Amino acid sequence: MKPRVIDRILLVLMLLATIGVSALLLSVATRILPAEYVLYNATLAYSGFAASLIVGGAGLVVLILSVRLLIAFNRRPSAPRITSALVASNELGSTHIALAAVDHLVQRHCRANGKIKECVSNLYTVEGGLRVALKLIVLPETCIPQFSEELKASLKAYLEDHTGIPVREISILIAAAVQNGYKPSGE
Repeated sequence: MKPRVIDRILLVLMLLATIGVSALLLSVATRILPAEYVLYNATLAYSGFAASLIVGGAGLVVLILSVRLLIAFNRRPSAPRITSALVASNELGSTHIALAAVDHLVQRHCRANGKIKECVSNLYTVEGGLRVALKLIVLPETCIPQFSEELKASLKAYLEDHTGIPVREISILIAAAVQNGYKPSGE
């Protein structure tokens, strides 16, 4: 995963501070800075409560920034979202179909069923095919076990005929059974 802009800015600031501290240490080691100057500035941190708060606060900020940068630059990249499924492959190439197109087919098939009032579908690619998850709102007189088995069989046949991709699993969640006058919230 690419680090965010704020993480890059913090990294630059931390590197500049590290370069400054390195230059200071090198100037002390090569005696460019006199020992009295270094000792005077070092004793300022112990000169009172306010100085201790400033030094402690600066140390805490550097610690927090360091941990944030460590986490930001060591995040594992998220798995790329699969947006298509393989229809066919041969020596001339391969044919893919967008999952959005398959979702459109699922929606069309579900809307054609008079017992379904509302359908939300999610598609996933699995080894050797597709997995379809449906969340449905159906009419109250619907016999759920018989309806779900018929819908699974017809949707599986419909998708396999139209896309050529095997459907490995269809899971159905019946969210509600409502009357014909039902209107989803927000309309």
